Amino acid sequence: PVIAREREKHQKRKEILQDINTHFEQGLKILNKTRALLGENDPVYSKLEAAMGACMHARDNIDQFVERCEIIEEF
Repeated sequence: PVIAREREKHQKRKEILQDINTHFEQGLKILNKTRALLGENDPVYSKLEAAMGACMHARDNIDQFVERCEIIEEF
């Protein structure tokens, strides 16, 4: 029962990771649009760029966690 619950949670994590990747790609589009409209020296661009950096770091950490937990699928 514990393994089955963890396997189910792992599948949900993978689904959430896909949502995070979609969200990140949309954020990159907004960042590129902001750069085109306002330029890289604009404070809004700088704040958005920092936010995207934090998002990328979180996404990468979540991705690594999901990869490490792949072993649960083998049980």
